[in-house]
Amino acid sequence: MHIAIEGLDGVGKTSTAKELAKQIKGVYFSKAFHLMRDTSGVYDNFTSIVECGGTDSRNYSSYGTRSSFLYSKLMGYNVVTERYFCTNYAVKPDTQTLDEIRLNINYFGYPDITFILYCDPKTNYQRMYDRNPYDKDFEKLKEHKAFYEKLLKAAKIIGLRYYFLDTTNLTLLQVVNSLLNIINDKSNLNVECLSQNSSWYVQGSRLYIKDNHDISLQDFSRNIDLSNIDQLFIPKSINHIPPALFEFLPNIKRINVDSENQYYMSCNGILFSKDGNRLLRVPVSYDSDTYIVPQNVLQVGYNAFKNCHIKYIEINDNCREIGYISFWGCAELKRISIGNRLKKIGRMAFLGCTALTIIDTNTTALTFKNGILLNDKGDIVSSFGSHSELINNTKVNAWAFAGNKRINDLKLGENVKRIGPYAFVDSTIESLIINSPIEIHDYAFWNCKKLNFIVFRSRNISRIAHELFYNIGHDVKICVPKGTSDMYKISFKNCNDGITIEEMEM
Repeated sequence: MHIAIEGLDGVGKTSTAKELAKQIKGVYFSKAFHLMRDTSGVYDNFTSIVECGGTDSRNYSSYGTRSSFLYSKLMGYNVVTERYFCTNYAVKPDTQTLDEIRLNINYFGYPDITFILYCDPKTNYQRMYDRNPYDKDFEKLKEHKAFYEKLLKAAKIIGLRYYFLDTTNLTLLQVVNSLLNIINDKSNLNVECLSQNSSWYVQGSRLYIKDNHDISLQDFSRNIDLSNIDQLFIPKSINHIPPALFEFLPNIKRINVDSENQYYMSCNGILFSKDGNRLLRVPVSYDSDTYIVPQNVLQVGYNAFKNCHIKYIEINDNCREIGYISFWGCAELKRISIGNRLKKIGRMAFLGCTALTIIDTNTTALTFKNGILLNDKGDIVSSFGSHSELINNTKVNAWAFAGNKRINDLKLGENVKRIGPYAFVDSTIESLIINSPIEIHDYAFWNCKKLNFIVFRSRNISRIAHELFYNIGHDVKICVPKGTSDMYKISFKNCNDGITIEEMEM
């Protein structure tokens, strides 16, 4: 579940969002959509440039918010965001902002509920004063009424399922309990913005998109059970299929497209671009253990095989690209063959492929050895085994060991100079020995619940980033050479998670 908290500065969004996240055992993020435009080194460019669809020829970038936010959504974690869409559109209500919002809805869906928190101007002022008497946001109170009018307008235009809550006379716990009651009930949600399932209908186990209707994710909800749907029918008029649509169809076996559709085609129940060059979606419950990608396919698209039960996949020699999260969650995939012209693999392409043990490849762009997938520079792209030592690689790329449930103890060789963002996220790593000066980037050990200690053998260190141990829930023991603890403390000063630094003989 994804819950968004909106409202004016000082209304109590942060406190409410953090406490609500605790209550639902979720993860809290601040200003998630606001950060989608951030192109700095801190945040990853997730999906590169993707087409908005329809007749709009412009392209937009979908940046990673905090990559951990999108990861959490894709993993199905409960997520609470302080602000998401409403504030961005209220502040900048232009076509580009709305297009960016719709683009991200197409790929990642709507928040399940958006709560707009309100309190009267006098109470709002007092809460801000109690927080900081010199708060620069006092000026925003002049726009109190106008801002809330904009928020409500934004919620309706975007098509959110939202609830407006007056918190003027409520304590924090009362607010949170009210939200929990609404989350569990949902009967009081404002639904005037919804289209009442106007874009589709069901006959038996088949779901039909209506002709001359766009596919609207507003019409879908976690409250609508579509688990019995085994076939999807796309009419000739549809020019854009949101990837997030398939999140509502967990047991689909076939995707059917009208032969007169100018944008899409289906072959044996699988979705392709009209020219057949892009493989767009293999149904989750595709009824074969093996799939051979057709020869004319040049690109395996975004989340094309996500959560499929296929065990063996063969990718042709003409394919140039495997897209972002293409094979995410293919837990039964044991073997994949990759043709010799592949040039690019998107981030997290094989995340959750816990049974994968063999990658056959003839391309110079990739090497698979001892359960590790390397690019043409020798950097680690993905790992699927239980490793004890890495000696010949200079970089552990972003997400390289993410979701690896086989790894326990790891020793990095002398040549390893960099650990990328989110490198070990959600893995079972328990200990790490680092032998050389190294850069460690943001969120490298995010959600590593078993990580106990890290040993740094070098008397020099390059860079330690922020929030390395985000969402671990316990302190991590850091062992460093004698006489270097002060240096390492300085390096870790921006890491706001609990650590203990001890010196030891190396």
